[in-house]
Amino acid sequence: MWNVLNYARHDANIFNPRTSNFNNGSNIKRYEFPIMQWSIGMAYRMFGEKIIIARLIMFSLSIAAILGMFFLIFHFTNNKASALIGAILFQYSPLFYIYSINPIPDIMALAMSIWYCVFILRYIKNKKHIDLHLAGFFMLLTTLSKLPYIMFTIISIVYFMKNMFTDKKLMRYNLNVAIIQLLWILPALAWYAWVMPTWGSNSVIKGIFSSETPWSEYQAIFNYHKKVMFPKIILNKYTWPLLLMGLLATPTVQKHKKYLVAILMISFIYLLFEFVPIGAVHDYYMLPFLVSFYTFVGIGSAFIIRSSKYLIFPLLILCIFTSTHTKAVNTEKWDIKYSGSNPALFTHTEELRKAVPQGAKCIILNDRSTHIFSYRIDKMGYIFAHDQLSAKWVKDMILNHDVQYMYSDSEKINTDPKIIEYIERTILSIGSIKVFKLISPSAI
Repeated sequence: MWNVLNYARHDANIFNPRTSNFNNGSNIKRYEFPIMQWSIGMAYRMFGEKIIIARLIMFSLSIAAILGMFFLIFHFTNNKASALIGAILFQYSPLFYIYSINPIPDIMALAMSIWYCVFILRYIKNKKHIDLHLAGFFMLLTTLSKLPYIMFTIISIVYFMKNMFTDKKLMRYNLNVAIIQLLWILPALAWYAWVMPTWGSNSVIKGIFSSETPWSEYQAIFNYHKKVMFPKIILNKYTWPLLLMGLLATPTVQKHKKYLVAILMISFIYLLFEFVPIGAVHDYYMLPFLVSFYTFVGIGSAFIIRSSKYLIFPLLILCIFTSTHTKAVNTEKWDIKYSGSNPALFTHTEELRKAVPQGAKCIILNDRSTHIFSYRIDKMGYIFAHDQLSAKWVKDMILNHDVQYMYSDSEKINTDPKIIEYIERTILSIGSIKVFKLISPSAI
């Protein structure tokens, strides 16, 4: 959300996404192209900084994803009832449900990638160039939003290779399809060519090669995915039978099943590469799996409906059970105790924000996320974790970086005699969080 707030309050240049963290000198951090964050920031400028605005924009993107799933499932089943059931069950995937109104670019990337699949498959079926260009447009938005989602171009790759093997040579129309899509996504590729050299040792880029991970951790992550991620987060106990039925019924699909299988395979290749970065924490990295999984769920629904039209009623009851179950298991995840942050940040937000003047740079610790603490107190500055703050850093920040205050929930730092030398007084103490006024540069 700091990208959004900084666009709304300070720099509206879309090429300068800013965080709350000045630890590396500048708070400009360029990763994915921030089209979603900038859009919310501009809405904040127009209508005020109301979280409901961000929620509504994300909800709109989620609705787009659900509608896209309807048309994607219909493409494979040619059955509106099964497409509707698949889209409803997709909506109540525990993973999608909990993130559907959260301002993360992964939701936009998911929605745009689904529509890419819809239009590229329409092009393959009808050969209408408007569908090809719409597919290119949605892949541009997909890639800008989140680079890994470029994996969905596997449909075009399979289509290209199929034609190559069928025609025994590189035909002009086949080459044109590839060139048109490449031209559409060139702006996204140019963006990443510019910003990726600044990412350093980003674990997402290196994937499983990012560190020497012990075998025990691989086992722990595998067991988590086997027992929790796939059966309880991506799907739930009510949708698994439909997925399995859809997988078994896939040979009966009349058209384009190879593209659906390709999406499923590339999703698992992506998981293998990002296995360690995803771990047991970054579950939203698994959103790409929803596309193939819930398409198979829709195919399973179609198989049941074709066997007897009256079976649509048990499927509708299943949708009700699924929605109730998903809501029940996810509601508690919104509880403060699952935030992974200091509870006082949520129970005493206003007091903590008002303790320090707006716009003042602060030292902030401990915050492993590097953004939740600063967002809750609405302050920017220098953010640390794991009690890692030395007295010489404090001195440097006071003298050279205009830092006047410190928020800290670290008892170790708060009682360190070398740190105390730079504290003028305690402004506020709430729970384990203390807010300090630091001494002025002239006093050093």
